Amino acid sequence: MPRKLFILFCGLVSALLLASCATVFTGTSQTVTINSNVEGAEVRIDGNVVGTTPYSGKVRKGNSAKSVLITKSGYQAQQISLNTAINPVTIISIVFWDLGTTDFLSGAAWEYSPNSYYVNLLKNEKSTSSARSELREIRLKEYAMVKHRQLLKRDSNEARALYTEFFEKYMVFESFQVKLAEIGAVNSSPVGFGENVWKWLESERS
Repeated sequence: MPRKLFILFCGLVSALLLASCATVFTGTSQTVTINSNVEGAEVRIDGNVVGTTPYSGKVRKGNSAKSVLITKSGYQAQQISLNTAINPVTIISIVFWDLGTTDFLSGAAWEYSPNSYYVNLLKNEKSTSSARSELREIRLKEYAMVKHRQLLKRDSNEARALYTEFFEKYMVFESFQVKLAEIGAVNSSPVGFGENVWKWLESERS
């Protein structure tokens, strides 16, 4: 074989070997960036915490999409998908070398497209009715805890005040006092007493 032809042949073989797979050119992982309108939001990829926004890191390639969850206290969680597409470099491998076997086995046959994401996190605002309900719960529990002893006294002013504010529409005062005594008998601590008085009111409202 003439020397020039041999050199040309070796060069062609080398080129084919180098171009034989996307694994060589683009690797088995890809840099993905995820940002949000709120800095410091936690980023989870397939359930694993990988960092906080603004996030930029290597993600292993594969033939299936990856689930990304972005969360921050006080905001609604947002979920996105890292979608995959065929890596164009893989076409070279399929045509000229090993039908892309190496690329598909390593995951390099795929790429994340797009590889940059921006997420808008919305504030987790409570409705007015929800806020009022929470306020009522706090007021009732606090009052029941602070006035624990007085509420268990028969026909006390504190018991009548609690009854008028929260329970009057559900029962007569005598039944109210009997139930208070039952709750007090099994809840010696003010905290437990307050919690169970609230649960009682919730059961009456439902």
